[in-house]
Amino acid sequence: MNFKRLFYSLSIFFFLLFFNQSVFAQVDSLNTQAELETRVVILEKKLIELQKLIDNLNLKLNKLSSSTNNPSPSNTNTITTNNPPTTSTKNKPSDTDVKSAITNKLKKEVPISWSGSLMGGKNAVVKSIDIQQYGNYNEKYNYWPVKARVKGTCEADLLFKIETRAFDKIGDFKIYQDDYGNWNAELDKMQ
Repeated sequence: MNFKRLFYSLSIFFFLLFFNQSVFAQVDSLNTQAELETRVVILEKKLIELQKLIDNLNLKLNKLSSSTNNPSPSNTNTITTNNPPTTSTKNKPSDTDVKSAITNKLKKEVPISWSGSLMGGKNAVVKSIDIQQYGNYNEKYNYWPVKARVKGTCEADLLFKIETRAFDKIGDFKIYQDDYGNWNAELDKMQ
């Protein structure tokens, strides 16, 4: 009889010990997830700062290389002509083209900082796109820079569930045409 009680007591003790350990393990994993998310946000901010520094250095290098390649003429007569716009400026995308390209891009992939998730987001439902500025056509890489404010929602991919998150962000997009004439967008910088 004492053996049965001892066995019963030990089995309950080990069950409670196992249950207690599993609860603590779950709490620890939740804390680690929160720490990881904060670390990712900090790293994203640092990456954006580094990208800005790299862009500034590229601008300075371009200015230096253009000043050394094109020395200023000294008292020479120059003839200025009004050249017709190149074919690249004739193919400027319309506002509708830009909005549909941005919408298609965000349906496939939403940036991590926009979705607020470590895995990024997808299936964006864009509520509004406000085109704030068109840049000059980049002939070297064949794209139009466009600054736009985008509002909408997306499915954020969290560790064990998918959650709908809202975003209201300004981004610098590269708008370009593929070989079939379809307009596409790539997110260059985020604000």
